[in-house]
Amino acid sequence: MMRLKGLVGVVLIWSSVLPSSLARAAPVTIFEDSFELQAEKNDFPLWSSYDHELVRVVNSPQAVAGDYLAEMRGGSLVTNISTSGYEDILLEFLYRSTDLDFDSVRVAVTYDHKTWNEIASYTDRDADTVWQEAIFHLSSEADDNPNFGIGFFGENFSLNDYWRAELLSVSGAPVPEPATAGFMALCTSALFLRRWRSRQLSVIQVVQE
Repeated sequence: MMRLKGLVGVVLIWSSVLPSSLARAAPVTIFEDSFELQAEKNDFPLWSSYDHELVRVVNSPQAVAGDYLAEMRGGSLVTNISTSGYEDILLEFLYRSTDLDFDSVRVAVTYDHKTWNEIASYTDRDADTVWQEAIFHLSSEADDNPNFGIGFFGENFSLNDYWRAELLSVSGAPVPEPATAGFMALCTSALFLRRWRSRQLSVIQVVQE
């Protein structure tokens, strides 16, 4: 009986610190681009590769973060982004386009620098009058991955059509340290024990009555 009381006391202590201990770390921005860097040179310094003829940095009143945005009329825009140390990876960006009939832009991610996995496709759509927001909660394959990357691929663009992007970012939550993860498991077990003890006391009270 004394041992059980001691366990209950420990549970009470753990329960009091449980909410703060288990609070998830705030997301951290791993990569972001508003396409303002070296925009006057029509350059994408944060990207691994792009088609210089079909992907451009454009000075436009539609720009949100500054004076420039990215514009695709085909081609590709690709970059590698290590997510080592982060999990729950989130890809976000704004986009808008002219009428897209046979034209299309595919958004894809890679987890191994080899295979591209499509997560969205923009085609057969009317022109946008305002910016649209895209948010993608990526699979666990993107977590803590030094070989992660994102790519935009344009196809079959007509002469006057385009697809534009702004305020692109990749974010994630820091991966918990092993000691923190162990403590979280311990606290979860302690909370279970506390609830089990409460049920046992309730049963005893009913029997006594």
